[in-house]
Amino acid sequence: MSKIIGRALLVAGLLMMVGVLIWGWYSGIFDFSQTGAAIGLRRLFFYFLYLPIPMIIAVAGLVLMSKNRIASNVPLKMMALVMSVFLFLSAIIFVAFNVMGNVMHYGKEDMLKVIVLNLIFTLPVLFLSGLLFFSSRIISKN
Repeated sequence: MSKIIGRALLVAGLLMMVGVLIWGWYSGIFDFSQTGAAIGLRRLFFYFLYLPIPMIIAVAGLVLMSKNRIASNVPLKMMALVMSVFLFLSAIIFVAFNVMGNVMHYGKEDMLKVIVLNLIFTLPVLFLSGLLFFSSRIISKN
């Protein structure tokens, strides 16, 4: 049963990822000659919200579909662990820089609100990091 659900999640995640990448291409996210607040916000939403959600679904489907293959493949587990740490650190650095910028410009009065809102905004990246960490810890049941 988990293999069927895994395949469905993998296909759904990959189709969503293709749709997000097509949207990103046509909205000019990959054209780095553009500047301005609108393109900056689109890139921010793309990298922290729109792209990680289909990746979460695809990775969850892959983990459900092939637990034994992941458990026996040490390089794949190490790669998942490295990506997990990288994503976690990038989310924390993103939150830290936003909080520091807010404190520098507006003072410390709304610091807790800014921290909470930024952590909510980076939740998909943190979930993907946790899922990759979980997949790096899968142990074979043989």
